[in-house]
Amino acid sequence: MNWTKVRSDYGANRPFRLFQYQRLHFGVSSAPAVFQQFMAQLISDVLGCAAYLYDVIVTGNDVAEHVQNLELLCGRFNAAGLHCKLEKCTFFSSSVDYVGHIISAQCITPSERDVQANKQLLRPRNVHELHVFIDKVNYYARFLDDFSDDCTILNALRKKNVTAWTAEHQFAFECLKEKIVNATSLVHFREDPQSPWPQMRRTMVRAVCFRTGIRMGPNDPSPTHSSKTLSAKQKGYSQVEKEGVAVMFGVRRLHQYLYGRHFELHTDHKPSVSIFSPSEAPPVMAAQRLQRWAIALMVYSFSIKYKCGNEHNDADALSRLPMGPDIEFDRSEVH
Repeated sequence: MNWTKVRSDYGANRPFRLFQYQRLHFGVSSAPAVFQQFMAQLISDVLGCAAYLYDVIVTGNDVAEHVQNLELLCGRFNAAGLHCKLEKCTFFSSSVDYVGHIISAQCITPSERDVQANKQLLRPRNVHELHVFIDKVNYYARFLDDFSDDCTILNALRKKNVTAWTAEHQFAFECLKEKIVNATSLVHFREDPQSPWPQMRRTMVRAVCFRTGIRMGPNDPSPTHSSKTLSAKQKGYSQVEKEGVAVMFGVRRLHQYLYGRHFELHTDHKPSVSIFSPSEAPPVMAAQRLQRWAIALMVYSFSIKYKCGNEHNDADALSRLPMGPDIEFDRSEVH
């Protein structure tokens, strides 16, 4: 990093001389990004090491590898003039609380401190507090299997001229808090040489939302969950385009697991097999949006397979088990 340029950009010009900061100071909006870039470059080739601003974590498969990585990191800090406070460091721990997550050799779970804090959150009283709550919960969305489903009702309150907090909103609010308390543990992504490559599953597409996930086997826990609510524009897409949105969202969200590996993409929409097949060119008569998505998928190594809709029982529970007629909705449709 060119610190000379950084100092010149944040200099203070006075009538008698030019003052320049010798250290990155508080109050500059770009300071976190500058420091994060500096840390990323500093530890870029240190194996088993990650940094979020000044929170640095070092790992290893065994004690010897851990010590080796730790010594290399300390050498980098020494060369860069950085210092660590010993009382804030933890060494040779089997689990660590890192940026709101408890990370161990077995799994990743939300921090108990944050879970209890979320449990005590009060009902939002205005739109700003609602934004804060949803953003707070969204931080743990990867632990929640149906996050977008639960947030749909609360997101409706973000629209203009919608202020009524009903029992339905209260139920969704309490449901989200309860799901964080009982959040699923995520496993670390590992490749088992005795089993096929991991499968990326696009598990559900509905009119309003869908979710996606990745599993190493049919009964294995998932390394992550993802979900998305269709925007107002996306809700107007044709069905084949909605399927394309689901595919692209899932692949992009799981890029770190899929890129450079062969995986299977399962869909219950048969036209998607020919449109996104890696062994066939995108249909000439397909919409340009679909062609762009098909070209974007060419950087991945995958095979796409059709899976009949009635086999997606986990994804289609809401459509297979309807709630019954909605009298008010039917009346509004008639009139």
